[in-house]
Amino acid sequence: MKKSLLLLTTVLIVSFFFSCENKTEKQKTANKQQTLSDAWSWEHIFVKDENCADENLQKCTHVLLDFPVFKEEQMTRANLLVNHYIADVMGYGDAENPALVNLDEAARSLVKDFQGFKKEFPDSPQVWHVRLKSKFTYNQDNLFCLMLVSETYTGGAHSAVNTHYMSFNSKTGEPFYLLDGVRDKELFMQLAEQKFRMRKKISPMASLEKAGYWFQNNKFTLPANIGVDDKGYLLHYNAYEIAPYSMGPTDIRIDFTDLE
Repeated sequence: MKKSLLLLTTVLIVSFFFSCENKTEKQKTANKQQTLSDAWSWEHIFVKDENCADENLQKCTHVLLDFPVFKEEQMTRANLLVNHYIADVMGYGDAENPALVNLDEAARSLVKDFQGFKKEFPDSPQVWHVRLKSKFTYNQDNLFCLMLVSETYTGGAHSAVNTHYMSFNSKTGEPFYLLDGVRDKELFMQLAEQKFRMRKKISPMASLEKAGYWFQNNKFTLPANIGVDDKGYLLHYNAYEIAPYSMGPTDIRIDFTDLE
């Protein structure tokens, strides 16, 4: 069961990042390009190890980032938070820095760090990568909800895959805490636990701890990441958040109709 779950996760990630594999060199040389929309533009950053001539990115150290940049002045803070999150994913974040991080330079620094690692350990088979894709799951009622999925590897037993939701008030650019819009938070919590237990085939009275989960004091809690789409709330537990890596991530949906 665990192997099947990990295989499914791998398949989903590979599918999500399919567009970054096996592209022509002509396509790859466009490190930055923007696709325009009314409220934001899409920023694309691609940097790879210059010593790697292989067309298969799985064999080549690289950074590939795809994220939105909001155009309106009031979204300055939203741009800053998205920018700093991506910098953190690459390991170049600076919580004390009030300015935008140059993500292109950060990407080049990561590749340069790999080249230094390779000189020190020339026989290492490691190939580093950071890949991040973004999409809007919700864009109405003065609310943006952005989902960012990243896969990183800079050494270790396996890559790290994470899903992160960011919600903003489109009028102010300030973060919006989605649960503030939930009238009956007790019902929301009950539904979340019910759906979690059903998903994991854990009976209502069974111990979450004995089932292998790390909820503090054996009490169910909501995930760190909650998003929203047109139909309801999206709850995502990343690997290691409540269980070992081998148990994989967990997604739960609570439809708006569930709360009526």
